[in-house]
Amino acid sequence: MADISHKTLGYAEAHVFHFDEYANAAARTGAAGLATADLKKIALQTDDDTFWMLKAIGPPLVWVQVMGTFYSQAEVQALITKAIPVGSVEMCMLTTAPTGWLFLNGETMGDATSGGDNASADYATLFALLKTTEVWGDHDTVTLPDMTDSFPMGAAASLGATGGAATEALADHTHTTPSHTLITAEIPSHEHTLRDLGYIALTYNSLVAEGALEGYIDKDHGSATSFDSGATGGGTGHEHGDTGSDGSATLDIIPPYVKMNYMIRYAAY
Repeated sequence: MADISHKTLGYAEAHVFHFDEYANAAARTGAAGLATADLKKIALQTDDDTFWMLKAIGPPLVWVQVMGTFYSQAEVQALITKAIPVGSVEMCMLTTAPTGWLFLNGETMGDATSGGDNASADYATLFALLKTTEVWGDHDTVTLPDMTDSFPMGAAASLGATGGAATEALADHTHTTPSHTLITAEIPSHEHTLRDLGYIALTYNSLVAEGALEGYIDKDHGSATSFDSGATGGGTGHEHGDTGSDGSATLDIIPPYVKMNYMIRYAAY
């Protein structure tokens, strides 16, 4: 028996030639009267709208599924709504919202009698979901969140509440550097010049042995003689931080970003 399966699929139609129809899998696998001439022919299983090709006569009959279930436009719409329910929020790189979506730009919306910026029976499902949310309106219309220059945050409560800022004001303030006593290791290496005022009754050898001085003293007369002490200190040059007052300023606290449009789903199509 030759026939054509015809089903409405969204905006198109499908036509599949098949030689027979079976009510279910049991009827198909138990079919009688099939011959070699029927091999590679297509049959329709009507309980799930699947198509099967006869591969071997057997017994038993061997069938191979060649096409899955066809869905009507209403069935496809129901599947999409289940996967992406009304009220879902997504991001896109489009300048015009696709069918079934509204940009979250602060406009109002409602059903056909609400008087909102987007007032239509098409928005009735979304309007019914949001109109009782206190933060979004007066229950006659709903003011959609304005996601312009904003980012979302998880809400434990107060769904739709806003907050935050792009900048932070830095008030007039003072920095103070604490006092600190330098130790030898922090002082840059240096020497001190000492001067013998008259004859000093110490010998060169004793000075060296005690490690107090390094140089010499003219021990034959009492004339004034200059000499240098040994080097001490091992630190390097350094600076102290700001110890004065700074004026007020405004700080940009926004991290790197890429701008996109947020949109909310109002219908399956």
